[in-house]
Amino acid sequence: EALKKVNNDQQEAERAVASFVAGDYDNLHQLLIKTERAQLSLQLAVQVTSKAIAAYQEISRMQI
Repeated sequence: EALKKVNNDQQEAERAVASFVAGDYDNLHQLLIKTERAQLSLQLAVQVTSKAIAAYQEISRMQI
């Protein structure tokens, strides 16, 4: 679910940038908000993934 949200944010930002470049989108403020939201959601997903991998590696090193 969370990855779908990240993907949707990325796609929405890409559409907004494409519209802006084509001259159809004139709200620069909203464009910046959409691109920043997409960037932050992607960074969060990467950080969560990194933490999950680190936790898995730590657990796999434990002796049972």
